[in-house]
Amino acid sequence: MSHTAELIAVGTEILLGNIANTDAQMLSEELAALGVNVLYHTVVGDNPTRLAEALELARRRVDIVITTGGLGPTYDDLTKQSICTVFGRKNVFHPEIADALRTHFASIGRELTENNLQQAYLPENCTIFRNHNGTAPGCGFCEGGVHVLMLPGPPHECRKMFRTGAIPYLRALSDEIIVSHSLRIYGQGESQIEAMLHDRIASMVNPSVAPYAKPDECMLRVTAKAKSEAEAEEINETLQDKMSAAGSMISQAGQMASSIVDYPAYAVAEGKSGVTVKRFELLGVDDTSFITVVMTDDSRVKSQLQRSPL
Repeated sequence: MSHTAELIAVGTEILLGNIANTDAQMLSEELAALGVNVLYHTVVGDNPTRLAEALELARRRVDIVITTGGLGPTYDDLTKQSICTVFGRKNVFHPEIADALRTHFASIGRELTENNLQQAYLPENCTIFRNHNGTAPGCGFCEGGVHVLMLPGPPHECRKMFRTGAIPYLRALSDEIIVSHSLRIYGQGESQIEAMLHDRIASMVNPSVAPYAKPDECMLRVTAKAKSEAEAEEINETLQDKMSAAGSMISQAGQMASSIVDYPAYAVAEGKSGVTVKRFELLGVDDTSFITVVMTDDSRVKSQLQRSPL
């Protein structure tokens, strides 16, 4: 089953432009890798009425609602209360969270003020997500077929909690494992890549391929589903090897790469440790045409590869 999601960021500071909503970008990227289709981004100020309206709309059009922000101890942190009201859940006290808060504040020599105990209240019968980088826990629950996940707003807290708490929760919703990788292509635009690969992309179901344009590069996201991670990786790897020649400069899994056919980069890369030289079949050309690329994590090699002509 394919899941759809809406991200709701809570915080007047975002609407005022005081901070950027970087959580949304991170979560969208992470959810895409899980095979969850993010359909909407919403930002709401610290207003319970408008937040309730956004939640009511979200529950009607997606099956996963993820909120960021509004979980802290101050008067304007209203996310939990609003969610409990909209979804008909009791906001109950969790003594184990209160104990953890007391231990944390004692360890740093600070007094636990009464308002901090608000963070120990979460929806009844929820899955609690531990906050490894802060004090406000998050959680997830399902009501009426809609999964609701609450994450903290600070990016370093949100990212860690998503990976340690939300990802296991979301993966449990399916008996399939979804694995996604990116191929970064240099030297070709999005339209050129799409034209070259259109027939293959249009006909693919598993794995699926989607092109994205970025400054100075085009990215192909390759996503496979299987019963195990190893099976999904194998499906992706087979396709990636075939597609990696779509551009004249390629970067896969964070590695820089450059075509070394008649390029000065070849002399730079040859013989260095941590450098992999591979030959790829050229798509859209005859079966005997290949391009050779060098892939490396060596920063010195990367620097010279990036300066090589296309």
